[in-house]
This record gives sequence, structure tokens and C-alpha cells, in this order.
Amino acid sequence: MCGFRSYLLHGRKQIKSPHEAKLRSGTLIVNFEERQQAFIENLNQSKIQFDSRVKGVRLSPHIYNTSNEIDQLLSCAPT
Repeated sequence: MCGFRSYLLHGRKQIKSPHEAKLRSGTLIVNFEERQQAFIENLNQSKIQFDSRVKGVRLSPHIYNTSNEIDQLLSCAPT
């Protein structure tokens, strides 16, 4: 999950969850604004489970996810 968070935080504002480490939880809320629908479609096509929220898509990567699964999630992010 650290790689995903770092990827999104690197010069971007997609993460709507708290950025401060002490306020974070195991979930992320991500919003790609005008590219959000493309992200959702990519997640659905990749069969990645997520929840839609008012502020964006909620993802819950976990220690049990493999690096391949995280890579698959990263590949869903619109460019």
C-alpha cells in the first residue's frame, strides 16, 4: 500500500484520505476527478473490488495483497 500511496501523492492530489500518518487508516479514498469514470471502468474490468463514496473510490489494500495485485491496481490509474 505504501507504494500506491506514494505513487498517488507524487505531485498529485488524488488521495482524499488524510495525508498525515497519524490520521491514516487502512483504506484510501481516491478521486481522479474528470478521469474518475475511466478509473472505475478499469477497476471493474480488472475485477478489483472497491466502494464508491461521495468523495471518490474507497480502496482497502491489505498486507495479504500480493505485489502483483498492487501492480494491477496501479495499472488502473488513468494517465
